[in-house]
Formats: sequence, structure tokens, C-alpha cells
Amino acid sequence: MTPTHTEGLFADFGERIAAYSGGGSLTDGAGVTLSGQFHAVQLQNGDVVIVFETVRLTQAILSGNVQSISGTTTDGWTMESEGPFTPFEWGLGLGSSARVTLYARALLMHAPQASSAPATYRYGITNFEFTPTHQTEYKQPNRWAIDHTSYRLSTGKGPIDVTVFELPSSRSTLRRIKRQKSAAVTAEIRCPAWPVGELDAIANTLVRVLSIARGTKVEWLYRDRLDASGRVVEHYHEARITKPYSPFPPLDPASIAETKSFVEGGFSAYNERREAYRLDHITNAYIEARIDSHYVEARGVLLAVALEGLKHALAEQQGKDGGWVVPEKKAKTLASDMAAAISAALAAKNIDPAIISHATSRAPLKGLFRKTFRQLLHALDDALGIKPLAGEELSFFIKSRDSLVHQGRFVRPLDGTTQGGSLPHNMVEELLFDTYVLDHYFLALLNYRGAFHDVRTPTVAEPTAKIE
Repeated sequence: MTPTHTEGLFADFGERIAAYSGGGSLTDGAGVTLSGQFHAVQLQNGDVVIVFETVRLTQAILSGNVQSISGTTTDGWTMESEGPFTPFEWGLGLGSSARVTLYARALLMHAPQASSAPATYRYGITNFEFTPTHQTEYKQPNRWAIDHTSYRLSTGKGPIDVTVFELPSSRSTLRRIKRQKSAAVTAEIRCPAWPVGELDAIANTLVRVLSIARGTKVEWLYRDRLDASGRVVEHYHEARITKPYSPFPPLDPASIAETKSFVEGGFSAYNERREAYRLDHITNAYIEARIDSHYVEARGVLLAVALEGLKHALAEQQGKDGGWVVPEKKAKTLASDMAAAISAALAAKNIDPAIISHATSRAPLKGLFRKTFRQLLHALDDALGIKPLAGEELSFFIKSRDSLVHQGRFVRPLDGTTQGGSLPHNMVEELLFDTYVLDHYFLALLNYRGAFHDVRTPTVAEPTAKIE
């Protein structure tokens, strides 16, 4: 089959979620509007790309300054996309036309004569694997969704029931992204007709909770609005950050009850602790560290970033002096007293004044009164109400964290022996050990108590670790 012009334009960009084309207009940063043809796609990696073909390109366009693009497809759908855009390339189009390729933040498509009263919304999400609890023959034009499961989520305005549907290609897509270490839409979340801003906020939180459950980046890429008859009347595509599928989920996709309990309880816990623990930021570092596409040391540093974020968030919750063994004001006074005493002692030994100045710097002396990492870790255990690490495991974890934070490397060498003892012997084992500890804390943060899969033993079918 001969590819269409639109397919040819995007042949090298990767797999597409949706594609649109038609006549339209582009307005550049100087306010000049040009007529032409648009071709737009959203890719499975989340990117939204628009190619616009017109008779000429203005200086503003060549400088990457484009305000907006709009148009209408041959079947009457209208397209809108507002800047800023990121220009990718310029070139010649069909015939004597010129062409510009742009990455867009978002793309909105409206059906002709669409009802303004939605019946439902659905969100396409990446990398999520689950075991359906129901099978129904639900049919829409060109779409089958027969396997699904439901979650009841608590919000500030009351509960909302959402349903996660498999797509017809979900299972083959999951096989592919696991083998290729890529990302793609694997499921859709169906929601009732709430205000779209509130639904977006719910979807944003839900995909973060699902990410922690599966230990991989789950993200929504598009939102469809459906009318009462089930017809799609609006497509909204947003360029959101996706990441390759990461294996070894903490909670097994086959464990229906555990996943449901975690998602429903974790959704409430995430909202309650979002600000206090800076969850939006530290979750990103934690999930990024689990992705098997970085150097081992880089993954370790990302785990340390996530842990440091948790540690400092906890210290802030304990008040102004939460990170100190004495009040900070007292620590400052003690540091001054210590500096004076050290300065006098060193001067009596005829030490170089430059060395004395270095040795009596107030900031390091004041830092002696900060709580240790071990103390803050115990405080985090107490705050979450969980049984802490103990003994040699705790000591090794602290040693590993200190090495990553202060030296940017693991304690163990890359090629250490794997014989004997329960503690890590090499760099990879140390990464898996640190990941296991962070899995433990992030599941506990969302109020999960129970068994989970220990990433150190990925081939063991049953969960071997437990949060108590």
C-alpha cells in the first residue's frame, strides 16, 4: 500500500497514537498569518509534532517564533494548537511550497456539531499493566474495550469511580515495550462527567500512584471527551514526559486485590502527603532511578536524590529546628564559641593564619549539630509507622547513601564477588539493595502495609519482602 503524504512526513518519527491533516493557517510571532496545509500527530513517546506547509516561511518562523496553528480536517474536525512551539526543521514541501516542522505543547481537536455536554472522559495512559476484573462487550466505532477494572478514589468533593480499560492491542504492546525498553499507551482510564480541570488533577495523581505500584513511569498522553451516545467529540493531546518501561514491579500486576487496595488507599495518601513530602518531585527521581536505561552510578545518585528529598521534607515538617540536635540559634552560638577556642589553640601552635581561617569557618562547625542521617531515617520510620531497617542492613544502607551523596559512586566495585553473605558484594547488587529500600519507603508513604516483590530476587514468583 502506498503511504499517504502525512504518513510519509512522519515515517521516521516512530509509532503514532493519532494523526490529522487538513487546510489551515499559521500565525507567526510578528502577527503574520499564512494559509497552508497542516499535518499533526501524537507519538507513542508523548511528543506532539506538527508539519505546516505554506508558500513561504517568514523570518519569524525561521527564528522559531510561532504563535498558533489552526485548521480543519477533510471530515470537518477543527484543530487548534497554541505556542510556544519548538522548531525542529525547515525545508521544501510539495511542489513549490515550504515546510516547517514544530514540536507543540498540545493539540486540541473538535468534532463538527459536537454536543457541549459530555457523558464521559477517557485518558490514554502509558506502561500500565493490570489484571482485569471484568469482561464486557463494550463497543464503539473502530474501538473494542472488553477487559477492565474499577477503582473508587476519594477526592475533596466526594468519591469518584474510574475504570481502567485494556486496549485491543494492550497485551502485544506490553510485550513489545518490555522487549524494546520503550513506552506506549497500554490502557485507558474512563471517568464520569466532572469539570475537566478536576479530572486532569485526578488523572495526574492517579498516574503517579500507578507509577509507584508498578515501579515504572505511567503517564497520560491524551484525553477524549465522549457524548451521551459514546461518540468521541473532542481529542486533546498533550506532550507529556514518558519513560521506557521498567521491569520488576513492586506490586505484581496479577495481584488484583493488592493493586486495588494500594491504588484506592494510595490515592488518598498521595494527596494528603503531596506537599509535605514534595511527592511530585521526589517520585520523579525515584521512578527515574528504576529505569533500566541509565548507567548504574547514575541510577544510584537518582535514588539518593529521592531519599534526600524525603529526609529534608521530614526535617521541615518537624519545624525550624527539626534537622538539628540543638536549636539552630544555639548551634550558631556554639559554632562561634568553638571557632574562637580553635583559633586560639592553633595560633598557640604557630599554625598559618590561612589554615586557622579555614579550620574555624562557622558553617562547618555549625553543621556538627545537624542530626545524622541515621537519626533522620529513624524519624522517617516513626512518621510512617513502619518497622525500620536494623543491624548490618541499616549500616550498609547509610554507608551506601553517604558514598553516593559525597562521592557520586557506590561502595562496592563493579566486579566484586557474589559469594557469601547477605549484603551486596558488587555495584549492581548495591543498586538493587538501595532500590529495595526505596521501594519499601515509597510504598509505605502511600500507606501500604503488606508483601511486595523484592527487586533483589526478580525471578522469585511470590513476594519476599514485607512492610510492617
